[in-house]
Parts: sequence; C-alpha cells; structure tokens
Amino acid sequence: MNASSSEQQQQSQVAAKKEPRHARFRKAVLLNAGKQGEPKWMIRRILLFLASTIFLPLFRVRVTGAENLPQGPCIISPNHVSYYDGVLLFCITRSLKLPLRVLARRDLYRFAFLGWVLDSVGVMPVSRNAADREALSLASKAIKAGDVMAVFPEGTRRRGGSSQLAEDSQALGEASGGAAWLAIRNTVPIVPMAFAGTEGIRPEGVRLMRFPRVTISFGPVIDPDVVLPKTDYTKKERIARLTDLIMAGIANTLEAAQAQNAARTEKDGKGNTAESAGN
Repeated sequence: MNASSSEQQQQSQVAAKKEPRHARFRKAVLLNAGKQGEPKWMIRRILLFLASTIFLPLFRVRVTGAENLPQGPCIISPNHVSYYDGVLLFCITRSLKLPLRVLARRDLYRFAFLGWVLDSVGVMPVSRNAADREALSLASKAIKAGDVMAVFPEGTRRRGGSSQLAEDSQALGEASGGAAWLAIRNTVPIVPMAFAGTEGIRPEGVRLMRFPRVTISFGPVIDPDVVLPKTDYTKKERIARLTDLIMAGIANTLEAAQAQNAARTEKDGKGNTAESAGN
C-alpha cells in the first residue's frame, strides 16, 4: 500500500516537471486567487501609484459625487463599458483612500501575469455563469473586515459602449443579483457608480487607444434596510427589487455623468477654437 502510494506520488511529480513552468504558475495563481485574505499591500501601492500617475492625467479624469461614499464598508456598483473601468476605479480609490476589493470574472486569470497582478491589488475571481458561493463567501469576509467591495452588476462589458443615454436600467444590460445579495447578507449600503467616456478609449473595431475625457460619478446611497424592510418582503423579493433599484441608480448617475462629460468636452473644444482664432 505504501509502495503504491509512493509510486503514484513519484509519477505525479514527474508529470508536474514535464508541465511547462508558465502553466504551473497559471494554475497556482488561479488556485490561490482571492484566498490570501489581504492584497499584497506593497505591490498594490506601487502598481496603483504607477497606474494613477499615468492614467488619471492621460484621460483627464474627473470624479464627482465622492461625498456620497459612506464611512465604513459598502458596495460600489458601476456600469461596465471598457476594460479600463476597473483600472480607473482602482486609480481613483488611491486618492480617495478606499480599501477597495473588486469581483472580476474568473477567466481573466487564464493569463498568468495578469492573474498575479489582479490578485496582488485585491481582485477576487468570480464565475459568471453560475452562483459562485465561494467567491461570495470570500467577498462577505472582506466586507466584514471593513473593505469596500466593487461589484459590476452587468457582469461583463456592454458591447458598443454607453453612447446611448441610460433611460432605464434595461439600457445598461441584464443585471445579476450578486451586489444585492452581498448588501443584504452583510447589511451594508450600496453606492451606484458610473463611468462616462471610457467607452471611447478602445471602441470596437479600433486598434489604437484613444484619449477621451472621462468623468466618474458616485450616486446617492441605497440602504437596503430603509428602502426594502425585511418585514415587508421575502429574501428573494428583496434581492430582485434591490437589483432593480441598483440599476436605476446607475442609470441616473450615468445620465448625469455623461452630461457633465459632454459639457467638459464642449467647453474644451470652444477653448481650443478661441485659442486658434487668437493665433
């Protein structure tokens, strides 16, 4: 029995050695992603300093509504139209001094180095196609520890960007109930959030990066216990209704952010025209 198990162990070690190093690294990153409890703070500080120094001036990022962020743990729920949404979210939380964690789709971790970076800054992988109880449990632990959790209700980027003003929650795409479930489970408020302008950084069909102005806005807080008392609804009803309220809040915040961003672009355009006329 011992000889057999020893032989099996030797065979597995040989098979592991034959596997390419990058494949072993990728497996190790995905296996441990989000489970270390805390981000790698020194690496996180360095990466966020570099990213914010580059991207915030490059896209002339303006943040509005930061006063809506509560003290203590909460859930931030943004729209999602660009790969740069998550990058800019981390960049602004550096200046806002938020202990941010983010739920992101698990397949991003198939790229070993990217997976290591995501894990280092505090991203937690989650499966999109099914209820990921392990990811939600880890997110709950982070919230209980005092972290701010960002959850993209749409789950993936909305194709084509946000050129159409958000008239209602359906204009944003179908939402999952993960953010609502976490808020109800941990009794924390939700802050709707909107990115305006990020859809122009790498539009579909365009290879080169563009540098549009970006406005990031935080909307009014949604307190589940206030708007949906436990005594009036079942848990399932609360999650469904809260999800609708979150998407409506994002839509309203997005509409305001887009108007602000358009006004900034128009103002800068008039300034450039006046300057050219003066010359």
